[in-house]
Amino acid sequence: MGTPCNRTLAVLGVTQAVIRQARRGRRPLILRSGQAGPGRSDPVERPQTDFDVLADHLGGRVSYPGAGTAPVAAVESRLRLSVSQAVRAMRARAPVYVSLSERVGIPLALLRPPAPHVMVAHLLTSSQKRLVADRTGFLRRTDVTLVFSRAQERYLREEMGLGEHQAQFVWDKVDHRFFAPAEPPAEEGYVLSVGREQRDYQTLIEALRPLRIPSVIVPGSTWSHRGLSPLSVPDHIEVREGLSYRELRDLYQGARVVAVPVQPDTRYAAGVNGVLEAMSCARPVVASDTPGLSGYVEDGRNGRQVAAGEPAEMRAAIEELWEDRHGAERLARASRDTVVGGRTIDHFVDRVAGLVETLV
Repeated sequence: MGTPCNRTLAVLGVTQAVIRQARRGRRPLILRSGQAGPGRSDPVERPQTDFDVLADHLGGRVSYPGAGTAPVAAVESRLRLSVSQAVRAMRARAPVYVSLSERVGIPLALLRPPAPHVMVAHLLTSSQKRLVADRTGFLRRTDVTLVFSRAQERYLREEMGLGEHQAQFVWDKVDHRFFAPAEPPAEEGYVLSVGREQRDYQTLIEALRPLRIPSVIVPGSTWSHRGLSPLSVPDHIEVREGLSYRELRDLYQGARVVAVPVQPDTRYAAGVNGVLEAMSCARPVVASDTPGLSGYVEDGRNGRQVAAGEPAEMRAAIEELWEDRHGAERLARASRDTVVGGRTIDHFVDRVAGLVETLV
């Protein structure tokens, strides 16, 4: 029969299990950010999305951004915060919330959700967000904040005083099944550079100018709201925009070198999508050495890192990889191994889902 103490513990254990099961009866809410509407990713036409994969993994549902009333929309546009989406999330009464951007995570934290809240954040060190954090304490209202750069993690722990559990670094991710190597690899090729956020294309252009190597710049981004001045390029550099995901993947696969120039002292993971997509396609990468990209490229092991804002260093690294086919392919293979070993969308989802399981 057991002692009264053991029976009491057993009852408590059953009660806690029932509570957990009741919570799980409701579906976790995954709050995505961005402007695109709902719709499943086509594995042939575009990469998988983290919110779809995470929702499938957790048995959850996805909340999409949407326009609120005119006054709210004006505030959202000015502050770049998805206030109306956060309000809808509160009404949903989910057992756990996962915000995949601080754009919706900040207003949700300020509304004090009635259940655990995991926020994935990209840039928390801007002057505006620092001010909001100081005045409202929203970071301490979030159970776990995940960031994609070590510099952001240090800010949260050293300056904001968050503990190891509440502020955690996680590798950014890529769909390695979509961004896969070409067979066989490119023979002639070109230098490719992709993206907009904090890009330093002037440094890249100056690096490429005397080399006369065929090059392609795609200065676009699905996520960035930042403008970019028109690029003045020499004849051997082509600027392309408005590409589909398949066209972008084809460009990666055909590149002989992928360059990711980022503005000096950038303290968040700007450029990480270009780095990971190129690495996933097994292309050798030359990336600026910034605090935000620290650890994503290990110089000489799975790519090349050069001092940010230094055209001569970027030129030397690009020229070296262009001329040394054997060395470039060695780095390319290592870069693909790095992605498959820990930086895929599956790794990211497993990490987030594991945290969620500890909170519900």
